[in-house]
Amino acid sequence: MNKKQIAGTVLILAGVAMLFASNYISTQVGEGRQKIDSAQRSVDRGNSIFSLNPVTQQVGRGLTGSAQRQINAGREEVGYYDQMAGRLQFGGIACIIAGGLLFVLGRKKRD
Repeated sequence: MNKKQIAGTVLILAGVAMLFASNYISTQVGEGRQKIDSAQRSVDRGNSIFSLNPVTQQVGRGLTGSAQRQINAGREEVGYYDQMAGRLQFGGIACIIAGGLLFVLGRKKRD
């Protein structure tokens, strides 16, 4: 193997590792979204209980406000990691293609 083939192999392996990382992050993001949705349903349920009149609405918002802020922060974090997973997936595919081309085109011609 020459240097180009070795570099191609390394790129292919890096691309595969990036795809595995992307898959892992996507799985974790899915689980996080499920937890956030569950928490949002609980907060919505709590708000509906306290929505009988304007006074109880304010009390309900006071009780669920902290949870809602945490849910909103969680949504932002999930969005960040979702973007990261997409970029890793794109980068992994690009590395595999580049590595494959480098491996194939880097072969020495034997006459």
